[in-house]
Amino acid sequence: MKNRLASRLILYTILFSSGITLITTAVQLFNEYRHDTDVIHQRLEQIDSSYLDSIKQSAWLMDVGQLQLLLDGITELPDVVFAEVTLENNRTVSSGERPLEDIIQYNTGLEHIYNDKNTTIGQLVVVASLEGVYQRLLNRLWIILLSNAVKTFLVAIFIYYLFSSLVTRHLSTITDFLVRDTSSTLLQPLSLEREERADDEFDSMVESINYLRVRLAEHLEKLAQQKQYLSQTLNSIGDAVITTDAEGHITRMNPVAEQLTGWLSADAMGKSVKVVFPIVDATTREIIENPIEKVLAHGETVYLSNHTTLIAKDGTEYQIADSAAPIRDGDDILGMVLVFNDVTGQYQLRQKIIESEKRYQTLASVAPVGIFYTDAYRACLYVNEKWCEITGIDSKDALGDGWVKGLHPDDREKVFATWESAAKEDVPFKLEYRFERDDGIRWVLGQAHAEYDEHGEVNGYVGTITDITERKEVESLARRTQKMDALGKLTGGVAHDFNNLLGIMMGYSCLLYTS
Repeated sequence: MKNRLASRLILYTILFSSGITLITTAVQLFNEYRHDTDVIHQRLEQIDSSYLDSIKQSAWLMDVGQLQLLLDGITELPDVVFAEVTLENNRTVSSGERPLEDIIQYNTGLEHIYNDKNTTIGQLVVVASLEGVYQRLLNRLWIILLSNAVKTFLVAIFIYYLFSSLVTRHLSTITDFLVRDTSSTLLQPLSLEREERADDEFDSMVESINYLRVRLAEHLEKLAQQKQYLSQTLNSIGDAVITTDAEGHITRMNPVAEQLTGWLSADAMGKSVKVVFPIVDATTREIIENPIEKVLAHGETVYLSNHTTLIAKDGTEYQIADSAAPIRDGDDILGMVLVFNDVTGQYQLRQKIIESEKRYQTLASVAPVGIFYTDAYRACLYVNEKWCEITGIDSKDALGDGWVKGLHPDDREKVFATWESAAKEDVPFKLEYRFERDDGIRWVLGQAHAEYDEHGEVNGYVGTITDITERKEVESLARRTQKMDALGKLTGGVAHDFNNLLGIMMGYSCLLYTS
């Protein structure tokens, strides 16, 4: 009975057999009841042939003693307990005691033929009791139940023996084998203690189990290889990687993560990522909310800002760039993967660049010359305040090709041609040209040189403009003065020659007159 399956089988067999026993017993008892009642009816019907004529004769002759003998004979019949004759003068003759219930009653009228006429002379009543029937059925009931119980017990024992020897014994062997089974024993085949191969369901089951165990061993070997490959891949990643479970507890760290956090993977296992990965703002030093809450609660991918500082276990600080994403299985979030890397060098370089740009902006804003920066196609990217002051163009309006609109129409082609020539010949650009302003013309001296990337390609141009309007005006005035001086000298010589010519002509006239 240690096999629960056999125990249940026996229990179900007993319950089913008991039910069948009760049903068959009930049917048998009902048939017995019907048979006994039919026998009683037959006995009562036999009274007509055996006693009725004698009773009629005795009743006609009013022979009470004979009637009593006849009625006593009737009550001697099995199950008949009462017989009574009622005569016409209401006199009755009876035998036995009349029960009140569980009876079968037989009634018939007593008639006598006299002078060819039927004359009623009385009434015969015979009563049979069912008590004897019930008693016999009760006695049979226990016999039937006892015999069926013995048969049921024997059948259950036999079924248990068969089931135990043919089924549960082998099921126990299979169960014990599988319970003790480990990954190292998967290649050992399962076998049952059977004298010969029966080629039945158990043989098919054993073959299937052994086949599945071989497949499982192969699958476990592949999983081990994949796990090893995954571990090697994770350890080979140049970025730090931390994975967690659905509660935010660390399940894996690669060597780069160990180096940056200062935690060994074995020590960090099971700890909250907040403990191993504390981060603050690099500028304000305020604690930054760990991305685990948002990732695990909402399934969002989170990217931290570039000014995030990781404080390692030993207090060392690293500037990091990182991202956190959920590990999903369909709609379920199984955990989080956190990827980050050390950008301390880039951060410091970026800070230096920012400081350099600030100094450049300061120098550009106070420089006495206009400064501009364009891309490789002359599109303006930046101008300082002095450039705007000289040209009269707002810095926003100068961006792109906006600065071209301020050029004097007569100088535009010259500026473009000189710029193209300088670019082709790879020489600095230098040219004097004009800007049109609302208050007049401004002359500038423009100079620019190209900037190159690491491949030697032109990134853009950095240049300056210097206001030379006053110099141009002085040069123009000087040129006008020189022209006036030259004209004066020319006018003086002509007058002298005219005077000399006039003297000659007057002398010649006098000579003619004298002659």
